[in-house]
Amino acid sequence: MISETAEANIGCGASIQIRPTTPHAAISEQSKRQITDESYCESGKRRSGTPTPTQDRPTSAGIAAHPGRFAVTDKSGVDANANNMLTTRVRPNPKTQTPKLPRPQTSSKARKKKVKSKTRSKDSFWTNYKKGLGLAGLISTHPPAMAGLRNIVVIGAGASAVPMIQSLQKRLNGATHQLGMRSPRWRCILTVPVVIEKRDYYAHWPCLIRASVTEEGSLEEQGLIPYDRAFDPSVQLVRGDVQTITPSAVVTDQGATIPYEHLVLASGSIWSGALDLPSSRDEAIEHVRGFRRRLEGAKSVVVVGGGAVGVEYVGELRHFMPDKEVTIVHSAGMLSNSTYPEKFRKALYGAVTKLGAQVVLGDKVSPDAVPEDGYVVTESGKRISADIVINATGGRPNTSFVRSFDPSAVSPKGTIQVTPELRVRLASGAQNVWAMGDIIEWPEQKVGVLLGGSR
Repeated sequence: MISETAEANIGCGASIQIRPTTPHAAISEQSKRQITDESYCESGKRRSGTPTPTQDRPTSAGIAAHPGRFAVTDKSGVDANANNMLTTRVRPNPKTQTPKLPRPQTSSKARKKKVKSKTRSKDSFWTNYKKGLGLAGLISTHPPAMAGLRNIVVIGAGASAVPMIQSLQKRLNGATHQLGMRSPRWRCILTVPVVIEKRDYYAHWPCLIRASVTEEGSLEEQGLIPYDRAFDPSVQLVRGDVQTITPSAVVTDQGATIPYEHLVLASGSIWSGALDLPSSRDEAIEHVRGFRRRLEGAKSVVVVGGGAVGVEYVGELRHFMPDKEVTIVHSAGMLSNSTYPEKFRKALYGAVTKLGAQVVLGDKVSPDAVPEDGYVVTESGKRISADIVINATGGRPNTSFVRSFDPSAVSPKGTIQVTPELRVRLASGAQNVWAMGDIIEWPEQKVGVLLGGSR
């Protein structure tokens, strides 16, 4: 029994107040009418008429919230021995809301500039994350169109999907509670996610890059994390690739048809070479160890691509294998990409050269190049000493299955067109398909660590 008021912050800057309520018999006549009008039975239909007696109260379907409120009820229902139930009420949070002050006396030009800046901040993708909205929060507060248990299907379980799924687990506990939400007069019952992923492990790339150059700590085992350590047992993991998407279901290459109420596309990138890991964890561990043995037997290494992965590889090679001659080849005039400021890119170049690595800018080497007689040849004809070539040019968006669903949602680069809330821009106008991570078309650097991928 809860004997005093408790508060908890929620994503949108408000607080939830959890308070005890009186037994059913002591509820005022007005409250009885509200509960009667807004209650739902097991079939999802609205109850109507006179107030329900104790033995006829709603059970697992819960009690729908009053207007502007959420209601949380135990799945076991409210029985005759219950002395209270949990209700929640959304109210302003003084810690996150700034009190209104008189408007300062400023010029019209200054006021327009201030309004423009405020609008930009409101529309910012990262502003939403800082406020705690996030994709999990948006999904968990978006009501389905019909009553009944619905799946939240997530395609992929990488650096962006894993923390989102973990957040959903906390918000949507289908084993003990159901979340009722009135908006408008819809009964919203959400379940735990269903994850479709061909691998049986989560690949933590920063750890795996180091594991490929040193035996210390058996990092290949730590960096390939079984999904049963990432999610609780209630999350359903379906092994396989997606073959087809329809407006209401996902079909895998194993023939499984999985219906969804919400669909999250987080399929990530397709890599090649050393970063192309097998789907089995045991095979992936051996893959990393085999590549490490190849590096140990090489005298010179060429890293193709001067982005985050390429620069990381250079640093690890020079630290753990200082006897190797390391050259990094990048097609742009500076390391990294234009997302980062020029000052940072210059500092990065200085740090790499200080490690003793050779840097070749404005030139290209085929990522699939095979050294001949201990050399590779660049596009301009330059010969570079190499016993092994590491492809770090980046992955391709894994979105081929989306084209058959809605070609208009896929950009010419293969990325997914999304709104600032991460909804996929579908020709049908559907609002229940989302995307995140490497596959989205968004003008910001997507770094797994910022989204919790370091877990």
